[in-house]
Amino acid sequence: MLGLRYYSDTPDVVLLGEKLVGPADYAQIEARFSSFHRFHERHRISYGASGGSSFGDDPGYNEFRLGGLLRLGAFHNGEVRGDNYVLGLGGFLYHVLRLPDVIGANGYFGAWLEAGSAFDEWSEASHQWNASGGFVLETFLGPLFIGGSVSLTNVDGRSYVNLGPFVR
Repeated sequence: MLGLRYYSDTPDVVLLGEKLVGPADYAQIEARFSSFHRFHERHRISYGASGGSSFGDDPGYNEFRLGGLLRLGAFHNGEVRGDNYVLGLGGFLYHVLRLPDVIGANGYFGAWLEAGSAFDEWSEASHQWNASGGFVLETFLGPLFIGGSVSLTNVDGRSYVNLGPFVR
């Protein structure tokens, strides 16, 4: 996926009684790539990368945000922010069970590594490394993920129970 956005104007925001003027006349680009491949018939290996830039402009509240499942999972959604970002991940899904057809399909144990950063200037980039893992069940309501993520660069960590698509 490749996206280019141009903002000729954005609305002003009032935050805690203070008026923040929305940024105007700037562009952003974002690219995402991901791939899944089978090995040994039932297992999966995955990898992906994404990145974005505001071309040196200040996008205000339209800055890029990382954090949350598969986007530096040891951090809260949107906790890592900046005018630019880079993110890479790789992992595997190991088939462990078959659910009854009435409930869903397969069950997997999954583990992956995530590395990335959101930053305003390249010199400010502080890359974070995360290890994530858990169980993924293919249910008739969508994928169910139960697991967690821990930062390999600091002490942050999160646990997750997620029903529905978790790849955006």
